Amino acid sequence: QGALGLKSTAADLLRFLQILMGVRPHPLTPLLQTLDDLSVETGMRNHTFAALGWHLIRVKGRFRVWALSGATGGHRAYLACVPQTRTGVLAFANAPHGLDGLGFLTLRLLNHGWRKKALR
Repeated sequence: QGALGLKSTAADLLRFLQILMGVRPHPLTPLLQTLDDLSVETGMRNHTFAALGWHLIRVKGRFRVWALSGATGGHRAYLACVPQTRTGVLAFANAPHGLDGLGFLTLRLLNHGWRKKALR
């Protein structure tokens, strides 16, 4: 049963991550590709934006990281991806502590410290 939000499974979120990265076609793909255009500055940090509930982080002017995290009753989830390099991270924990730092670090490592080339 969902807790004031989305009820999902790891398999569902993996499919959603594939849609975000453009690996799996879906009717929502055109809307998701406009997230960057719809984004507004959050004023919290440089290069941090929000769009349709997502956090967008622009890294080194080359990469767009789309990220979302959630928590309920001592459980945490984190989903983030870099569509240009088709890399993504899903993290889950039975812990009261957030996964944002660990998830973002993992994504950075997958992109070789933000030196990975964008796919065409």
